[in-house]
Amino acid sequence: MLHAFVDDMVLLLCPNGTYTDNGMIELFRDVESLNKHLQQYSEEELEDHRVIHGLLTSAKIIPKDFRGLFPYIVVEDLMEPGQGTVIETDADVPQELTAQIEKAITKAVATDPDVEYGIDEIFVIYGYELTFNQVQCHENPDGIALSIDEFDLNDVQVSEAEQIGNEISRLKYKHKDYLKRGAVV
Repeated sequence: MLHAFVDDMVLLLCPNGTYTDNGMIELFRDVESLNKHLQQYSEEELEDHRVIHGLLTSAKIIPKDFRGLFPYIVVEDLMEPGQGTVIETDADVPQELTAQIEKAITKAVATDPDVEYGIDEIFVIYGYELTFNQVQCHENPDGIALSIDEFDLNDVQVSEAEQIGNEISRLKYKHKDYLKRGAVV
């Protein structure tokens, strides 16, 4: 599921918390699709959820500068599609993020030893968290739903994420031979 969104700006709906252990994760490319999806849930059902907006990348390539965005590590559960773990990192430099990615792989392998987790199953979103707004919704039995206001999208942070994407694209091209052999840049 996540591979289809790599190198795209996404909205990730996931459980709340610094480390969420294997919960529902859903990706959307635009606010309209996310808000349509949110209408089916009551406010109480989304009480422990959050939305992260940013650039989804493979963990194989890490930029040298996070440009003020927060890296969130995402590990997709290979046995249960739509489930996964989201780790809010405190990494400021690539070396710290690399160490946290290695921990995520180790934990994923320890949690499910029958599945081979590697760098190809680890993703990073460089982004920021959005807040829900209450809106009237006739499709919801409670009449109230949570939504994301398109005006909450931060143009400066989107621009920074796009610059990270450009840097990653340059690194992919520069190191394409290494990446074909499974190397990490």
